[in-house]
Amino acid sequence: MLQQRNALDNLIASFIDDVGVIGPLTAKSIANIDPSTHVISGHYAIALSSVREFLVGLASWVDTLFNEANESDHNTLQHDIALVYVTACDHIHEISTYRDRNNNAMADLGSIPPVLPHELVELSAADFIRKIRQHAF
Repeated sequence: MLQQRNALDNLIASFIDDVGVIGPLTAKSIANIDPSTHVISGHYAIALSSVREFLVGLASWVDTLFNEANESDHNTLQHDIALVYVTACDHIHEISTYRDRNNNAMADLGSIPPVLPHELVELSAADFIRKIRQHAF
């Protein structure tokens, strides 16, 4: 179980390092964040400027396409990308094992999606989002 938790924590750490997500944050820290410049989900946030830097760092053609879009599209794209990453971090952070004090499986496992944490961390970002959508709806 510890290896799976470490793998999930490493996935969050990669979002923090690569995209600029900040967290996990306390409620007090979240209250001090400006929602006009950041996107927040649970205990994680990201500055819209960090999303812009992330996009520029992907490839020059991404930057070119972004620059060709209008201001409204810039804002929508940055917000949507930010929301994906902070929501993923928050939900990954909340993944826990369903075990009792004796490390036995809990009786009510009907609500657990049929996927294990080690399977999630091996997915590409796109497949991870597809898996989340599959179980969320």
